[in-house]
Amino acid sequence: MKTRRVAVLMATCNGMAYVKAQIESILQQENLAVTLFISDDGSTDGTWEYLQSCSHDQIVLLPRDDRFGSAAGNFFRLIRDVSFSCFDYIALADQDDLWFPGKLKRAADTLERLKADIYSGNVLAFWPDGRKMLINKAQAQRQWDYLFEAAGPGCTYVMQINAACQLQQFLRAKQAASADIVLHDWLIYAWARNLGLLWYIDRVPMMHYRQHANNVVGINQGVRAAFKRIGKLRDGWYLRQIRCIAEMLELASAPPIHWLNQMGCFNRLRLIMAAANCRRRFRDRLGFILFIALLR
Repeated sequence: MKTRRVAVLMATCNGMAYVKAQIESILQQENLAVTLFISDDGSTDGTWEYLQSCSHDQIVLLPRDDRFGSAAGNFFRLIRDVSFSCFDYIALADQDDLWFPGKLKRAADTLERLKADIYSGNVLAFWPDGRKMLINKAQAQRQWDYLFEAAGPGCTYVMQINAACQLQQFLRAKQAASADIVLHDWLIYAWARNLGLLWYIDRVPMMHYRQHANNVVGINQGVRAAFKRIGKLRDGWYLRQIRCIAEMLELASAPPIHWLNQMGCFNRLRLIMAAANCRRRFRDRLGFILFIALLR
C-alpha cells in the first residue's frame, strides 16, 4: 500500500516558547510521510534562529523575505508558494499546539472513506494551569454559515490535494484582495463551501489547542471573550470581514450579503429570520440576531 504523503504548512511568529514541542508532535505523526514547511513572519524572540538550526530532512524553511503582518497573510504565503506536486494531502498547523500522533492519519482515512474534499475537527483547549475543555465546532453545516463563520480552528484543516491545488490557484489570483482578510480559516471554509466542495467536521478532537496571552484568536469562552467579541461587533470589524470575504468570492448577490448591503427594515427582518441558516450553533444564532438588530 502506497505511503500517503502530507505537506504540513506552519506559520510562525515569536513562538519560541512552544514551537519545538509542536514540531516534534507533527514529525511524530503515525503511518504517513510528513514534510513540514515553515514560514516565519519576522520573529524577534529566537524562533527564526532556532528554525534555521533545525537540520531535519522533513523540515523545509521558506526564505524570510517579506513581513506579512498577520497569521492569515503568513498562511496565504505558504499556500501560494509551496509546491504541492509531490503530496496527497495538505494540512495547516499553528506554532503552539500539540498534535495527537494519529491526527493526520484519522483525517486522511476520513477523507478517503467519505470521499470528502476537506476535513476539520474539534479540539481540546488547554491552559498552563492544566485545565482542558472540548471545543465543539461539529454542529450541522447550514445553508449560509460559511458567510459568517469558519469551520473551526484552521490548525485542524486537512485538504485533499485537488482541493488544495484549487485553493492555491485562487489565492494566487486574489493575492491583493487577500491582504484584507484577517482569518484564513474563515476564508478557506467560505471558498470551499461556495464551490460546493464536501467539507467534513469531525467530532473527535485530535489535538491540544494551547491557550495563552498571545493567541491570535483563541476560544470564545468566558466573560472576557464575550466582551472582546462585542467590541469587534461595535467597531465594525465583523461586518468588514463579512464584506471582504464576500467580495473575494464574488458573492454580492447572495441573499444574506445583498440584505446586509441594502439594509432596511425589511432586509433586517429577513436576516433575523434567516439566523438558523447563518450560524451552526444555537448560541451563535442569538449573537447573530443581536448583531443584525444593532446594525445601523
